[in-house]
Amino acid sequence: MEPGSRSECSASAQLFEQLSIQERSKLSSETLVNVGGNIRRQALQVDKDADPASYIVVTLLVGTADDRPLANPVHSTEELAAVLQRLGGITPAYLMIYELIWSPQDASDSLSREQLLTHYSDLVQIA
Repeated sequence: MEPGSRSECSASAQLFEQLSIQERSKLSSETLVNVGGNIRRQALQVDKDADPASYIVVTLLVGTADDRPLANPVHSTEELAAVLQRLGGITPAYLMIYELIWSPQDASDSLSREQLLTHYSDLVQIA
């Protein structure tokens, strides 16, 4: 199969979509969606007895014209800074698709330590 062939692009798009669904399924509710500039908001039912948001998780999915990983696993703030700098240097021609997901999305929502450990068990503490 030649790089950039239709079936390779289709497989890459399918993998990206699977990763996106996997990450979005961790959200307790999706209160903000912006696809192609079309913004959809959903009101959140607030539990007044819940603790305020203690944690936030930001997931950035990036699909590029290359099938190699953009970075090795991150274990320090220095490695994170280097990865973010590298991501900032990606040219529009090389960037195929991206998705930014954060949880909780609503300021009145809460992500507890237990939810963090349950839904994001593969996270590595770096600071």
